[in-house]
Amino acid sequence: MKERSPSDDEQVRELRLTLPRESAADTVVAASAAVALGVLPLIGSALSTTFQSAVQAVSQREMQAWLARMAEVVDALAHLTNLRVDDIVGDGQFYQSLVRASRAAQETTDATKLNQLEAGVAHSGSWTQRPPLLERTLMRLLVQLEPEQIEFLQLVHDPRRYALAHPELGERFSLHDVYKQVLGVADPGSFEIIGRQLNELYMSGVMRAGFGPTFVPLRENKGEFALTDLGIELVRYCARVRKYPAADRS
Repeated sequence: MKERSPSDDEQVRELRLTLPRESAADTVVAASAAVALGVLPLIGSALSTTFQSAVQAVSQREMQAWLARMAEVVDALAHLTNLRVDDIVGDGQFYQSLVRASRAAQETTDATKLNQLEAGVAHSGSWTQRPPLLERTLMRLLVQLEPEQIEFLQLVHDPRRYALAHPELGERFSLHDVYKQVLGVADPGSFEIIGRQLNELYMSGVMRAGFGPTFVPLRENKGEFALTDLGIELVRYCARVRKYPAADRS
């Protein structure tokens, strides 16, 4: 495999998926994921056949949509790295990320979470020259953390960019304002939810202590100190790879 330059690595981080809907990678990705994920678990004989069929239909529909997205990722990587589709999927680091993300995708229909998982897969592989342990750690964190937590990391990493993307917040917005106005968390327990999520980020080793729901990113100017090196790596790992939402392949 040819040695990659820093500029090549930057290209991988800036990958944009704009390929045709139908792809030669579909079969390879679907087959690889099917072997890794196995069939749907049996629900139990006590439940009705109608219920089982409905659950399986939803699961299969969601997984087919996910595998279609993964095929586009593999196609884009094949063009970017000049590798064959078989070599992309057969790469140990990429394959582990693909399988773990696909398992997590089976458990959610949240569009933001799916976009974050897709980004993690797109930024995986030995061609990134990222240590395997770091890549496994990043994917594990991506799977475990809530989508709001990942968005919070992106906010504190570059609060001005976030403010430009959400002008409705103004310049003196707090973390609580973000959760309420952007993420839709406005129930009476929102302060407790935010506090719990921030604590989980701290315990995960991606964020430093000292940040609460009333933290004002632009005024206090502590964004650059909020994240650990691992947190910064996770933000880069989750960087969006689609300029537009994934298209329906039906």
